[in-house]
Amino acid sequence: MNLLFIFISLIIFFIIYYYYKFFNYDNHKLKLKGPFPLPILGNLHQFGTKSPQLKLTEYSQQYKHIFRMWMGDKYSVIVSDPKLIREMLIENFSAFKDRPFSAKLAFGNNYHGTTTGNGDYWDRNRDIVSRALRKSSNKTLYDFLNQKVSEFMTMVDNRFKEFNTSGADENEYIILEKPRFLIQRYTISIMYKFIFNEDIKFSNENEEDSKELKFFFRTIKEIFKVFSASTLIDFISVLQPLYFQYLKKTDTLFPKIFSFINSKYQQHLSEMSFEGNEVKSKPKDLLESLIYEYGKDKPTESDVQSILTTCLDFFLAGTETSSTAIEWILLNLINRPEYQSKIYSELKNLDKQTIKVQDKLETPLLVAFIKETLRIHPVAPFGLPHECTRNVVIDNKYFIPMGSQLLINFKGIAYNENCFKYSKSFYPERFIDSKIENDSFLIFGIGQRNCVGNQIALDEIYLLISNLILKYRFESIDGKKIQEIEKLSLTLYPKKFNIKIIKRSN
Repeated sequence: MNLLFIFISLIIFFIIYYYYKFFNYDNHKLKLKGPFPLPILGNLHQFGTKSPQLKLTEYSQQYKHIFRMWMGDKYSVIVSDPKLIREMLIENFSAFKDRPFSAKLAFGNNYHGTTTGNGDYWDRNRDIVSRALRKSSNKTLYDFLNQKVSEFMTMVDNRFKEFNTSGADENEYIILEKPRFLIQRYTISIMYKFIFNEDIKFSNENEEDSKELKFFFRTIKEIFKVFSASTLIDFISVLQPLYFQYLKKTDTLFPKIFSFINSKYQQHLSEMSFEGNEVKSKPKDLLESLIYEYGKDKPTESDVQSILTTCLDFFLAGTETSSTAIEWILLNLINRPEYQSKIYSELKNLDKQTIKVQDKLETPLLVAFIKETLRIHPVAPFGLPHECTRNVVIDNKYFIPMGSQLLINFKGIAYNENCFKYSKSFYPERFIDSKIENDSFLIFGIGQRNCVGNQIALDEIYLLISNLILKYRFESIDGKKIQEIEKLSLTLYPKKFNIKIIKRSN
Protein backbone atom coordinates (compact mmCIF):
# COMPACT_ATOMS: atom_id res chain seq x y z
CA MET A 1 0.00 0.00 0.00
CA ASN A 2 2.83 2.40 0.88
CA LEU A 3 4.58 1.63 -2.44
CA LEU A 4 1.35 2.29 -4.35
CA PHE A 5 0.94 5.60 -2.51
CA ILE A 6 4.53 6.61 -3.33
CA PHE A 7 4.05 5.65 -6.97
CA ILE A 8 0.80 7.63 -7.30
CA SER A 9 2.40 10.61 -5.52
CA LEU A 10 5.33 10.57 -7.94
CA ILE A 11 2.97 10.50 -10.92
CA ILE A 12 1.01 13.45 -9.53
CA PHE A 13 4.26 15.31 -8.83
CA PHE A 14 5.51 14.78 -12.37
CA ILE A 15 2.20 15.93 -13.88
CA ILE A 16 2.15 19.12 -11.75
CA TYR A 17 5.85 19.77 -12.42
CA TYR A 18 5.40 19.17 -16.14
CA TYR A 19 2.41 21.49 -16.61
CA TYR A 20 4.07 24.15 -14.46
CA LYS A 21 6.94 24.16 -16.95
CA PHE A 22 4.55 23.97 -19.90
CA PHE A 23 2.44 26.99 -18.94
CA ASN A 24 5.50 28.93 -17.75
CA TYR A 25 7.27 28.49 -21.11
CA ASP A 26 4.14 29.07 -23.19
CA ASN A 27 3.06 32.22 -21.34
CA HIS A 28 4.52 34.81 -23.73
CA LYS A 29 2.90 36.96 -26.40
CA LEU A 30 5.50 35.80 -28.96
CA LYS A 31 5.37 32.16 -27.95
CA LEU A 32 5.93 29.48 -30.58
CA LYS A 33 3.08 27.32 -31.79
CA GLY A 34 3.13 23.55 -31.64
CA PRO A 35 1.03 20.46 -30.89
CA PHE A 36 -0.45 20.11 -27.40
CA PRO A 37 1.70 17.87 -25.15
CA LEU A 38 0.75 15.04 -22.81
CA PRO A 39 2.02 14.81 -19.22
CA ILE A 40 5.52 13.30 -18.89
CA LEU A 41 5.65 12.18 -22.56
CA GLY A 42 5.25 15.66 -23.97
CA ASN A 43 4.97 15.21 -27.75
CA LEU A 44 7.17 12.13 -28.03
CA HIS A 45 4.18 10.01 -29.02
CA GLN A 46 3.70 12.26 -32.07
CA PHE A 47 7.18 11.75 -33.50
CA GLY A 48 6.33 8.50 -35.24
CA THR A 49 8.23 5.29 -34.49
CA LYS A 50 9.71 4.56 -37.94
CA SER A 51 10.34 7.93 -39.59
CA PRO A 52 10.42 10.79 -37.05
CA GLN A 53 12.36 12.90 -39.58
CA LEU A 54 9.34 12.80 -41.88
CA LYS A 55 6.84 13.45 -39.09
CA LEU A 56 8.77 16.50 -37.87
CA THR A 57 8.99 17.72 -41.47
CA GLU A 58 5.18 17.55 -41.69
CA TYR A 59 5.00 19.73 -38.57
CA SER A 60 7.61 22.08 -40.06
CA GLN A 61 5.39 22.69 -43.06
CA GLN A 62 2.30 23.03 -40.87
CA TYR A 63 3.89 25.60 -38.53
CA LYS A 64 5.85 27.56 -41.18
CA HIS A 65 9.28 26.07 -40.40
CA ILE A 66 9.62 26.99 -36.73
CA PHE A 67 7.63 25.38 -33.92
CA ARG A 68 7.97 23.97 -30.44
CA MET A 69 7.58 20.43 -29.17
CA TRP A 70 8.10 18.91 -25.75
CA MET A 71 10.50 15.97 -25.62
CA GLY A 72 9.51 14.67 -22.23
CA ASP A 73 9.86 17.82 -20.13
CA LYS A 74 12.43 19.43 -22.45
CA TYR A 75 11.09 22.40 -24.39
CA SER A 76 12.42 21.94 -27.90
CA VAL A 77 12.47 24.37 -30.82
CA ILE A 78 12.60 22.76 -34.28
CA VAL A 79 13.69 25.03 -37.13
CA SER A 80 13.91 24.44 -40.88
CA ASP A 81 14.29 28.02 -42.14
CA PRO A 82 17.92 28.92 -43.04
CA LYS A 83 17.30 32.64 -42.41
CA LEU A 84 16.17 31.95 -38.83
CA ILE A 85 18.95 29.42 -38.31
CA ARG A 86 21.56 32.00 -39.33
CA GLU A 87 20.06 34.55 -36.95
CA MET A 88 20.26 32.03 -34.10
CA LEU A 89 23.64 30.41 -34.74
CA ILE A 90 25.57 33.36 -36.16
CA GLU A 91 24.02 36.63 -34.99
CA ASN A 92 23.01 35.18 -31.58
CA PHE A 93 25.71 32.52 -31.35
CA SER A 94 26.56 33.27 -27.71
CA ALA A 95 22.99 32.39 -26.71
CA PHE A 96 23.00 29.05 -28.60
CA LYS A 97 26.64 28.02 -28.23
CA ASP A 98 26.20 25.29 -25.61
CA ARG A 99 24.82 21.75 -25.75
CA PRO A 100 21.96 20.66 -23.47
CA PHE A 101 22.67 18.08 -20.79
CA SER A 102 22.30 14.49 -21.92
CA ALA A 103 23.08 11.60 -19.60
CA LYS A 104 24.33 9.48 -22.49
CA LEU A 105 26.65 12.13 -23.91
CA ALA A 106 27.93 13.07 -20.47
CA PHE A 107 28.75 9.53 -19.40
CA GLY A 108 30.48 8.90 -22.72
CA ASN A 109 32.92 11.80 -22.61
CA ASN A 110 32.10 13.99 -19.62
CA TYR A 111 31.47 16.87 -22.03
CA HIS A 112 35.03 16.98 -23.36
CA GLY A 113 36.06 17.07 -27.00
CA THR A 114 34.74 19.09 -29.93
CA THR A 115 31.09 18.02 -30.20
CA THR A 116 29.71 18.27 -26.66
CA GLY A 117 31.93 20.73 -24.76
CA ASN A 118 30.38 23.90 -23.34
CA GLY A 119 31.32 27.36 -22.12
CA ASP A 120 34.93 28.53 -21.81
CA TYR A 121 36.13 24.95 -22.15
CA TRP A 122 34.62 24.67 -25.62
CA ASP A 123 36.11 28.03 -26.69
CA ARG A 124 39.60 26.87 -25.76
CA ASN A 125 39.22 23.38 -27.21
CA ARG A 126 37.76 24.67 -30.47
CA ASP A 127 40.77 26.96 -30.98
CA ILE A 128 43.18 24.12 -30.18
CA VAL A 129 41.46 21.65 -32.52
CA SER A 130 41.30 24.24 -35.32
CA ARG A 131 45.06 24.81 -35.09
CA ALA A 132 45.68 21.05 -34.93
CA LEU A 133 43.55 20.53 -38.05
CA ARG A 134 45.51 23.16 -39.96
CA LYS A 135 48.68 21.23 -39.14
CA SER A 136 47.13 17.86 -40.05
CA SER A 137 45.18 18.73 -43.24
CA ASN A 138 48.15 18.78 -45.58
CA LYS A 139 49.38 17.25 -48.81
CA THR A 140 50.36 14.03 -47.02
CA LEU A 141 46.74 13.40 -46.07
CA TYR A 142 45.55 13.88 -49.63
CA ASP A 143 48.27 11.61 -50.95
CA PHE A 144 46.89 9.02 -48.55
CA LEU A 145 43.31 9.63 -49.71
CA ASN A 146 44.43 8.91 -53.26
CA GLN A 147 46.19 5.76 -52.04
CA LYS A 148 43.06 4.48 -50.31
CA VAL A 149 40.95 5.11 -53.40
CA SER A 150 43.50 3.14 -55.42
CA GLU A 151 43.31 0.26 -52.92
CA PHE A 152 39.51 0.26 -53.13
CA MET A 153 39.70 0.12 -56.93
CA THR A 154 42.23 -2.71 -56.74
CA MET A 155 39.90 -4.61 -54.42
CA VAL A 156 37.06 -4.28 -56.98
CA ASP A 157 39.41 -5.36 -59.80
CA ASN A 158 40.40 -8.43 -57.79
CA ARG A 159 36.74 -9.28 -57.38
CA PHE A 160 36.41 -9.29 -61.15
CA LYS A 161 39.31 -11.72 -61.42
CA GLU A 162 37.73 -14.02 -58.84
CA PHE A 163 33.99 -13.77 -59.45
CA ASN A 164 33.18 -12.32 -62.88
CA THR A 165 30.20 -14.06 -64.49
CA SER A 166 30.88 -13.28 -68.15
CA GLY A 167 33.60 -14.33 -70.52
CA ALA A 168 33.20 -11.20 -72.65
CA ASP A 169 35.27 -8.29 -71.44
CA GLU A 170 32.77 -5.67 -72.54
CA ASN A 171 30.05 -7.33 -70.46
CA GLU A 172 32.08 -8.22 -67.39
CA TYR A 173 30.24 -7.69 -64.14
CA ILE A 174 30.27 -8.74 -60.50
CA ILE A 175 27.63 -8.65 -57.78
CA LEU A 176 28.75 -6.77 -54.70
CA GLU A 177 26.55 -7.85 -51.81
CA LYS A 178 25.80 -5.31 -49.10
CA PRO A 179 28.73 -2.95 -49.76
CA ARG A 180 28.44 -1.20 -46.38
CA PHE A 181 31.30 -3.17 -44.81
CA LEU A 182 33.77 -2.29 -47.57
CA ILE A 183 32.77 1.37 -47.59
CA GLN A 184 33.14 1.56 -43.81
CA ARG A 185 36.59 0.05 -44.09
CA TYR A 186 37.52 2.77 -46.58
CA THR A 187 36.39 5.58 -44.23
CA ILE A 188 37.86 3.96 -41.10
CA SER A 189 41.23 3.44 -42.77
CA ILE A 190 41.32 7.14 -43.74
CA MET A 191 40.52 8.30 -40.21
CA TYR A 192 43.05 5.83 -38.79
CA LYS A 193 45.76 7.41 -40.91
CA PHE A 194 44.56 10.94 -40.21
CA ILE A 195 44.43 10.45 -36.44
CA PHE A 196 47.20 7.90 -35.71
CA ASN A 197 49.33 7.96 -38.89
CA GLU A 198 48.85 4.20 -39.20
CA ASP A 199 47.96 2.47 -42.44
CA ILE A 200 45.27 -0.20 -42.35
CA LYS A 201 45.76 -2.16 -45.54
CA PHE A 202 42.59 -2.58 -47.54
CA SER A 203 41.51 -6.18 -47.98
CA ASN A 204 38.44 -8.21 -48.89
CA GLU A 205 35.92 -8.75 -46.14
CA ASN A 206 36.53 -12.53 -46.42
CA GLU A 207 40.12 -12.12 -45.29
CA GLU A 208 40.83 -12.19 -41.60
CA ASP A 209 40.92 -8.71 -40.10
CA SER A 210 43.51 -7.64 -37.61
CA LYS A 211 42.37 -7.68 -33.99
CA GLU A 212 42.72 -3.93 -33.86
CA LEU A 213 40.48 -3.32 -36.86
CA LYS A 214 37.91 -5.80 -35.59
CA PHE A 215 37.94 -3.98 -32.27
CA PHE A 216 37.25 -0.65 -33.99
CA PHE A 217 34.47 -1.98 -36.19
CA ARG A 218 32.78 -3.59 -33.21
CA THR A 219 33.28 -0.64 -30.87
CA ILE A 220 31.99 2.02 -33.26
CA LYS A 221 28.96 -0.13 -34.00
CA GLU A 222 28.26 -0.59 -30.28
CA ILE A 223 28.69 3.12 -29.51
CA PHE A 224 26.22 4.09 -32.23
CA LYS A 225 23.84 1.45 -30.91
CA VAL A 226 24.05 2.90 -27.37
CA PHE A 227 23.42 6.47 -28.52
CA SER A 228 20.62 5.56 -30.92
CA ALA A 229 18.59 3.60 -28.36
CA SER A 230 16.10 5.93 -26.65
CA THR A 231 14.27 5.44 -23.37
CA LEU A 232 11.77 7.76 -21.71
CA ILE A 233 14.21 8.49 -18.91
CA ASP A 234 16.47 10.22 -21.48
CA PHE A 235 13.87 13.00 -21.70
CA ILE A 236 12.94 13.61 -18.03
CA SER A 237 15.40 16.15 -16.64
CA VAL A 238 14.87 15.39 -12.92
CA LEU A 239 15.77 11.73 -13.53
CA GLN A 240 18.76 12.29 -15.81
CA PRO A 241 21.35 12.70 -13.02
CA LEU A 242 20.31 9.29 -11.67
CA TYR A 243 20.49 7.82 -15.16
CA PHE A 244 23.94 9.36 -15.60
CA GLN A 245 25.22 7.66 -12.42
CA TYR A 246 23.70 4.36 -13.52
CA LEU A 247 25.45 4.55 -16.88
CA LYS A 248 28.79 5.41 -15.29
CA LYS A 249 28.60 2.37 -13.01
CA THR A 250 27.41 -0.12 -15.61
CA ASP A 251 29.27 1.01 -18.75
CA THR A 252 32.23 -1.06 -19.97
CA LEU A 253 32.33 0.18 -23.57
CA PHE A 254 33.84 3.65 -23.13
CA PRO A 255 36.59 2.61 -20.68
CA LYS A 256 37.78 0.11 -23.32
CA ILE A 257 37.86 2.59 -26.19
CA PHE A 258 39.50 5.32 -24.12
CA SER A 259 42.08 2.84 -22.83
CA PHE A 260 42.89 1.94 -26.43
CA ILE A 261 43.20 5.57 -27.57
CA ASN A 262 45.26 6.34 -24.46
CA SER A 263 47.74 3.62 -25.46
CA LYS A 264 48.16 5.42 -28.80
CA TYR A 265 48.55 8.72 -26.94
CA GLN A 266 51.30 7.34 -24.70
CA GLN A 267 53.07 5.80 -27.69
CA HIS A 268 52.96 9.07 -29.64
CA LEU A 269 54.14 11.04 -26.61
CA SER A 270 57.15 8.76 -26.15
CA GLU A 271 58.12 8.98 -29.83
CA MET A 272 57.78 12.74 -30.28
CA SER A 273 60.93 14.83 -30.15
CA PHE A 274 60.79 18.05 -28.12
CA GLU A 275 63.14 20.94 -27.42
CA GLY A 276 61.83 22.52 -24.27
CA ASN A 277 58.14 22.86 -24.99
CA GLU A 278 58.55 22.92 -28.77
CA VAL A 279 58.15 19.95 -31.11
CA LYS A 280 61.33 19.50 -33.18
CA SER A 281 59.61 17.77 -36.09
CA LYS A 282 56.36 18.54 -37.88
CA PRO A 283 53.36 16.63 -36.41
CA LYS A 284 52.53 13.59 -38.54
CA ASP A 285 48.87 13.20 -37.55
CA LEU A 286 46.00 14.72 -35.60
CA LEU A 287 47.03 13.09 -32.32
CA GLU A 288 50.55 14.56 -32.48
CA SER A 289 49.08 17.95 -33.41
CA LEU A 290 46.79 17.82 -30.37
CA ILE A 291 49.68 16.84 -28.09
CA TYR A 292 51.67 19.77 -29.45
CA GLU A 293 48.78 22.22 -29.03
CA TYR A 294 47.93 21.16 -25.48
CA GLY A 295 51.60 21.00 -24.49
CA LYS A 296 53.61 17.99 -23.38
CA ASP A 297 54.69 19.35 -20.00
CA LYS A 298 52.34 18.12 -17.29
CA PRO A 299 49.04 18.31 -19.18
CA THR A 300 46.12 18.24 -16.80
CA GLU A 301 43.85 15.22 -16.55
CA SER A 302 41.21 17.32 -18.31
CA ASP A 303 43.65 18.08 -21.15
CA VAL A 304 44.40 14.40 -21.69
CA GLN A 305 40.69 13.60 -21.60
CA SER A 306 40.12 16.32 -24.21
CA ILE A 307 42.77 14.84 -26.50
CA LEU A 308 41.36 11.32 -26.21
CA THR A 309 37.76 12.47 -26.65
CA THR A 310 38.62 14.62 -29.67
CA CYS A 311 40.19 11.58 -31.33
CA LEU A 312 37.05 9.55 -30.62
CA ASP A 313 34.84 12.40 -31.92
CA PHE A 314 36.69 12.34 -35.23
CA PHE A 315 36.43 8.57 -35.49
CA LEU A 316 32.69 8.59 -34.87
CA ALA A 317 31.91 11.60 -37.06
CA GLY A 318 34.39 10.74 -39.79
CA THR A 319 33.51 7.10 -40.41
CA GLU A 320 29.79 6.41 -40.06
CA THR A 321 28.56 9.64 -41.63
CA SER A 322 30.90 9.50 -44.65
CA SER A 323 30.26 5.81 -45.32
CA THR A 324 26.49 6.34 -45.11
CA ALA A 325 26.73 9.27 -47.53
CA ILE A 326 28.65 7.09 -50.03
CA GLU A 327 25.95 4.40 -49.78
CA TRP A 328 23.21 6.93 -50.57
CA ILE A 329 25.18 8.30 -53.54
CA LEU A 330 25.70 4.83 -55.02
CA LEU A 331 21.99 4.04 -54.55
CA ASN A 332 21.01 7.27 -56.31
CA LEU A 333 23.42 6.59 -59.18
CA ILE A 334 21.74 3.21 -59.68
CA ASN A 335 18.23 4.67 -59.51
CA ARG A 336 19.07 7.55 -61.86
CA PRO A 337 21.09 6.04 -64.74
CA GLU A 338 20.63 9.17 -66.86
CA TYR A 339 22.70 11.12 -64.34
CA GLN A 340 25.22 8.32 -64.04
CA SER A 341 25.75 8.56 -67.80
CA LYS A 342 26.07 12.37 -67.76
CA ILE A 343 28.55 12.29 -64.88
CA TYR A 344 30.62 9.64 -66.65
CA SER A 345 30.80 11.85 -69.75
CA GLU A 346 31.86 14.79 -67.58
CA LEU A 347 34.66 12.72 -66.01
CA LYS A 348 35.67 11.17 -69.33
CA ASN A 349 36.12 14.63 -70.86
CA LEU A 350 38.91 15.28 -68.37
CA ASP A 351 40.95 12.69 -70.28
CA LYS A 352 42.52 11.33 -67.08
CA GLN A 353 43.09 7.83 -65.75
CA THR A 354 42.64 8.95 -62.13
CA ILE A 355 40.54 11.78 -60.71
CA LYS A 356 42.05 14.09 -58.07
CA VAL A 357 40.49 16.59 -55.67
CA GLN A 358 41.75 19.42 -57.89
CA ASP A 359 39.33 18.22 -60.60
CA LYS A 360 36.26 19.30 -58.64
CA LEU A 361 35.97 22.60 -60.48
CA GLU A 362 35.86 20.73 -63.79
CA THR A 363 33.11 18.34 -62.65
CA PRO A 364 30.24 20.57 -61.48
CA LEU A 365 27.53 17.98 -62.18
CA LEU A 366 29.14 15.33 -59.98
CA VAL A 367 29.66 17.86 -57.17
CA ALA A 368 26.01 18.92 -57.53
CA PHE A 369 24.83 15.27 -57.59
CA ILE A 370 26.64 14.60 -54.28
CA LYS A 371 25.05 17.70 -52.71
CA GLU A 372 21.58 16.83 -54.00
CA THR A 373 21.86 13.31 -52.57
CA LEU A 374 22.86 14.71 -49.18
CA ARG A 375 20.03 17.24 -49.36
CA ILE A 376 17.36 14.61 -50.02
CA HIS A 377 18.88 12.11 -47.56
CA PRO A 378 20.66 14.15 -44.85
CA VAL A 379 22.93 11.70 -43.05
CA ALA A 380 22.46 13.47 -39.70
CA PRO A 381 18.85 14.71 -40.05
CA PHE A 382 18.89 16.77 -36.82
CA GLY A 383 22.57 17.13 -35.96
CA LEU A 384 23.39 17.77 -32.31
CA PRO A 385 21.06 20.07 -30.33
CA HIS A 386 21.99 23.53 -29.05
CA GLU A 387 20.84 24.91 -25.71
CA CYS A 388 19.49 28.42 -25.39
CA THR A 389 21.22 30.08 -22.41
CA ARG A 390 19.12 33.26 -22.29
CA ASN A 391 15.73 34.48 -23.48
CA VAL A 392 15.95 35.44 -27.16
CA VAL A 393 13.48 36.89 -29.65
CA ILE A 394 14.21 35.83 -33.26
CA ASP A 395 13.04 37.80 -36.30
CA ASN A 396 11.16 40.11 -33.90
CA LYS A 397 8.36 37.55 -33.59
CA TYR A 398 9.60 34.23 -32.17
CA PHE A 399 10.34 33.92 -28.45
CA ILE A 400 12.95 31.27 -27.54
CA PRO A 401 13.01 30.79 -23.75
CA MET A 402 16.17 30.19 -21.74
CA GLY A 403 16.71 26.47 -21.10
CA SER A 404 15.10 25.30 -24.33
CA GLN A 405 16.96 23.19 -26.87
CA LEU A 406 17.27 23.97 -30.56
CA LEU A 407 17.12 21.27 -33.23
CA ILE A 408 17.81 21.99 -36.90
CA ASN A 409 15.55 19.86 -39.08
CA PHE A 410 17.70 19.27 -42.18
CA LYS A 411 15.00 17.14 -43.76
CA GLY A 412 12.61 20.02 -43.21
CA ILE A 413 15.04 22.41 -44.92
CA ALA A 414 15.27 19.99 -47.87
CA TYR A 415 11.48 20.11 -48.29
CA ASN A 416 11.18 23.86 -47.69
CA GLU A 417 9.90 25.30 -50.98
CA ASN A 418 11.26 28.73 -50.02
CA CYS A 419 14.74 27.20 -50.13
CA PHE A 420 14.46 24.59 -52.88
CA LYS A 421 12.03 24.82 -55.78
CA TYR A 422 10.34 21.50 -56.52
CA SER A 423 11.90 20.36 -53.27
CA LYS A 424 10.78 16.72 -53.48
CA SER A 425 12.27 16.29 -56.96
CA PHE A 426 15.81 15.03 -57.41
CA TYR A 427 17.43 17.81 -59.42
CA PRO A 428 21.21 18.24 -58.96
CA GLU A 429 21.38 21.14 -61.44
CA ARG A 430 19.81 23.34 -58.78
CA PHE A 431 23.26 23.60 -57.17
CA ILE A 432 24.85 24.73 -60.42
CA ASP A 433 22.26 27.37 -61.27
CA SER A 434 20.99 28.84 -57.98
CA LYS A 435 22.81 30.86 -55.32
CA ILE A 436 19.75 30.73 -53.03
CA GLU A 437 19.71 26.93 -53.07
CA ASN A 438 23.46 26.72 -52.47
CA ASP A 439 23.08 29.07 -49.49
CA SER A 440 20.35 26.80 -48.10
CA PHE A 441 22.61 23.72 -48.15
CA LEU A 442 23.46 23.54 -44.43
CA ILE A 443 23.88 19.82 -43.75
CA PHE A 444 27.26 20.33 -42.07
CA GLY A 445 25.82 22.94 -39.75
CA ILE A 446 26.56 26.65 -39.69
CA GLY A 447 28.50 29.05 -37.53
CA GLN A 448 31.28 28.21 -35.12
CA ARG A 449 29.80 24.85 -34.10
CA ASN A 450 29.61 23.46 -37.61
CA CYS A 451 31.34 20.21 -38.57
CA VAL A 452 35.07 20.98 -38.48
CA GLY A 453 35.92 18.02 -40.71
CA ASN A 454 33.38 18.70 -43.46
CA GLN A 455 35.95 19.43 -46.18
CA ILE A 456 37.86 16.19 -45.58
CA ALA A 457 34.55 14.28 -45.62
CA LEU A 458 33.44 15.82 -48.92
CA ASP A 459 36.85 15.19 -50.50
CA GLU A 460 37.02 11.52 -49.51
CA ILE A 461 33.47 11.03 -50.86
CA TYR A 462 34.26 12.85 -54.12
CA LEU A 463 37.49 10.94 -54.75
CA LEU A 464 35.97 7.51 -54.29
CA ILE A 465 32.75 8.16 -56.23
CA SER A 466 34.45 9.92 -59.16
CA ASN A 467 37.04 7.18 -59.69
CA LEU A 468 34.45 4.43 -59.39
CA ILE A 469 32.20 6.05 -62.00
CA LEU A 470 35.14 6.56 -64.36
CA LYS A 471 35.89 2.83 -64.38
CA TYR A 472 32.56 1.11 -63.62
CA ARG A 473 28.84 1.36 -64.23
CA PHE A 474 26.37 0.52 -61.45
CA GLU A 475 22.99 -1.21 -61.68
CA SER A 476 20.60 -3.03 -59.39
CA ILE A 477 20.81 -6.81 -59.65
CA ASP A 478 17.25 -7.13 -61.06
CA GLY A 479 17.21 -4.01 -63.23
CA LYS A 480 14.60 -2.35 -61.01
CA LYS A 481 14.97 0.75 -58.86
CA ILE A 482 16.16 0.19 -55.31
CA GLN A 483 13.69 1.38 -52.70
CA GLU A 484 14.98 4.53 -51.01
CA ILE A 485 13.91 3.41 -47.53
CA GLU A 486 15.35 5.62 -44.79
CA LYS A 487 16.24 4.00 -41.47
CA LEU A 488 17.00 6.32 -38.58
CA SER A 489 19.60 5.58 -35.94
CA LEU A 490 22.09 8.33 -35.13
CA THR A 491 22.41 8.57 -38.91
CA LEU A 492 19.82 8.28 -41.65
CA TYR A 493 20.98 5.23 -43.57
CA PRO A 494 19.52 3.15 -46.44
CA LYS A 495 18.28 -0.39 -46.20
CA LYS A 496 21.08 -2.77 -47.22
CA PHE A 497 21.20 -3.39 -50.96
CA ASN A 498 23.31 -5.27 -53.51
CA ILE A 499 25.10 -3.71 -56.50
CA LYS A 500 25.79 -5.01 -59.96
CA ILE A 501 29.15 -3.53 -61.02
CA ILE A 502 29.88 -3.51 -64.73
CA LYS A 503 33.34 -2.79 -66.08
CA ARG A 504 33.36 0.03 -68.63
CA SER A 505 34.97 -0.57 -72.01
CA ASN A 506 37.26 2.42 -72.61
